[in-house]
Amino acid sequence: MQGIVKAIKDKIDIIDYIGRYLPLQKEGSNYKACCPFHPDKNPSFYIKPSEQFFHCFGCGVGGDVIKFAQLYHKISFGEAVKMLAEEIGLSIGSKQTEENTQEEKPSIDQIIAYVETCHQYASLTSYFADRGIPTSLIDKYKMGFDVENNAIVLPIFQDGQIISYVRRNLDDNKPRYEFPKGHKGIPFNLDILKDDLQTNVFITE
Repeated sequence: MQGIVKAIKDKIDIIDYIGRYLPLQKEGSNYKACCPFHPDKNPSFYIKPSEQFFHCFGCGVGGDVIKFAQLYHKISFGEAVKMLAEEIGLSIGSKQTEENTQEEKPSIDQIIAYVETCHQYASLTSYFADRGIPTSLIDKYKMGFDVENNAIVLPIFQDGQIISYVRRNLDDNKPRYEFPKGHKGIPFNLDILKDDLQTNVFITE
C-alpha cells in the first residue's frame, strides 16, 4: 500500500487535482482558495506545490492529494487511494501494482528531507503542547508531525547528523512505532548520552 501511495503522489500533481474542484488564485509560489471544508469568505486554504501539500489556516485541515480526495469526496483513506490509483492506471492488489510500486530503502537524504518537512508542520498538532514539550526542544531536536499519517516524528542523530527516525503513530489501528524501511530501529539518541552538558536524561514509553 505504501508503494501505491508514493506512486499516486509522484504522478498526480496536487495543484492540478484540487484545481478541478476549487478556483485557485496564485499567490507567489503558492496557491490559495476558499476552503471547501468550512464556511470561508476570505481564502484561507493554501497549497504549496513545492511540497505537494495543502493547509487551511481557518479550520486547520491539511494533507496531501490523497487526504484532499478523502475529505472532499467524503470517503475513507482506502477508497481515496483506490480511486486515485485507478486514475493513474494502477489496480489495487494486482501483481503489476506490486511490481511497479515496490518501495526501496530510503536514502539518508530522503530521511533528512522527510524529517525536515515534518518539522515544519510540528505546530499543526497539539500533541507536543499536551505533553508539556516547549518549542525550544521541538526546534532543538527537530521533532515533527506527519500530517498524512497522523504521527509524531522523532529524528535519530548520530555524531550530530540525522541518520534515521522513529514515527509514533497516533491512530490506534496502526503499529505504535515505525522505523524507515530497511533501516535498523535505533531507540535512543545516543548523542544526547554523550553530551557532557546533559545532566538529566528521561526515558519514556
